[in-house]
Amino acid sequence: MVYSYDEKQKQVKLVKVPKLHGGDARRVESLKVPKSFLNNVMKMKLNVTSA
Repeated sequence: MVYSYDEKQKQVKLVKVPKLHGGDARRVESLKVPKSFLNNVMKMKLNVTSA
């Protein structure tokens, strides 16, 4: 699941992500996420509720 934050309404929304096939899927799987991005995500304080 992917979530998006709406700045105007200050709410987190669920976003549908299209399924990738073939070369696009292989390209996404081979990407490496920069550590700075992961560190910024970990620093965020989100109010998470279980579904």
